Amino acid sequence: MRARRRRRHRAISQSRGYVAAATAAGARAELVEVEGDHFTVIDTGSDAWKRTLAILDSLA
Repeated sequence: MRARRRRRHRAISQSRGYVAAATAAGARAELVEVEGDHFTVIDTGSDAWKRTLAILDSLA
């Protein structure tokens, strides 16, 4: 369980770092954190999937 938390923390840290660097350079970037593992965002029954679709719709 500890290794899993460390991996999640590292992945979130990398994503936060990317967004910070991108926005500092003038790019548009936003991190949306969701509960679950990395498969949650592609599970069509999850709230994360619904949120992803809503974000993509807002970009159109």
